[in-house]
Amino acid sequence: GRHWAGAPGRISALLLVIAVGLYAQSVGHNFHYDDFHSVVRNPHIQELEGIPHFFTDPSLFSVNPERAMYRPVLLATYAANFAAGDGDPAGFHAVSVILHAINVVLVFQLLMALRQPVEISFMSALLFAVHPINSEAVNYISSRSELLMATFFLSACLCSLRPGGPRIWHPYVASLLFTTLALLTKSVAVMLVPALALLDWWRGGWQRLRARWRWY
Repeated sequence: GRHWAGAPGRISALLLVIAVGLYAQSVGHNFHYDDFHSVVRNPHIQELEGIPHFFTDPSLFSVNPERAMYRPVLLATYAANFAAGDGDPAGFHAVSVILHAINVVLVFQLLMALRQPVEISFMSALLFAVHPINSEAVNYISSRSELLMATFFLSACLCSLRPGGPRIWHPYVASLLFTTLALLTKSVAVMLVPALALLDWWRGGWQRLRARWRWY
């Protein structure tokens, strides 16, 4: 209805508050399970000077080298957390809550960019905010990989829908940057390529897909 008009900014703020409020209590939680080998006892994230090495040595993911994973951007955020709070779990949990709230807003903005009605976009983002399927990702520090990858994934999708053309490359460059960050956070982000194609098909059918094949 008319009462939704001009409200996207206020709705984004409301969704942010709801998402933070919903998971605020998780800030008081402790570390669990894989957190101990990848965060608590991992000496590699305890110095910011180690960040460049995350991009060349997958074994730095854990105190146990056999659990190597190539997630350098994720490890960089762990190192920043450790530097800011000396390993206090509250700081790690706070980042997870903030990332979830950002993702909720990005879902709303993405649906708006896909020209969905504002009330549908709001209700869909609200469902994403409160759905229990996200509780593990938000409450479990080792699942930050999903949250952070989703932030970059959704940002890449949103940028790809911005107006662009032969002489306007910045939306494409931004989308490529976010795609790279997503891949450096968790490899499942490779699904961005078909996701971006699907978004283009939704917006403009096969004609838009053919026009942007070089971008893919």
